[in-house]
Amino acid sequence: MAVMIDIETLDTQPTAIVLSLGACRFDYNVEELKLSREDVFYTTFNVDEQAQAGRTASWSTIKWWFKQSKEAFQAVSGDDSPPFREALNDFAGWLQREPATAIWGNGSDFDNVILANLYRTAGMEPPWNFWDNRCFRTFKNVHDVLNSRKPVEPKVKHHALQDAIFQAEWLIGIFKKIHEG
Repeated sequence: MAVMIDIETLDTQPTAIVLSLGACRFDYNVEELKLSREDVFYTTFNVDEQAQAGRTASWSTIKWWFKQSKEAFQAVSGDDSPPFREALNDFAGWLQREPATAIWGNGSDFDNVILANLYRTAGMEPPWNFWDNRCFRTFKNVHDVLNSRKPVEPKVKHHALQDAIFQAEWLIGIFKKIHEG
């Protein structure tokens, strides 16, 4: 079993303030190649606590957020976000219910790195092994020559859960293309 994660942030550095996290489980065993739409995880994070803990925001990323859809902005804003340590504990619990052999993120230096750094900011170890990190951005670019069918774009771009599902569906499509021939 594997997990695709996606995060939304206020910076592109490993110390970025994380706004939200979406994750979905999927199986890319040749016989299975399926996504579990029922077994997903989504949370937002308390921004103020992260800033107080030294997490960073960049003006360029904040300006970028102002150019995104109202739905995307609403998905990451609000006062009802749990304390970031609580949200991290919740994700660790979800992840450990069915441990993954691969944690996929979209960028070798983005999702997984930033989320692992947030765990360390909280004084916690990431709930996956570093050798389980996988890079979807590299994988899709290397296999782009296969002309795999890109899935339907998420209804709300930059909604962490919708993006995670989209990325997992795309990865599964590439694996199917590889195994076809």
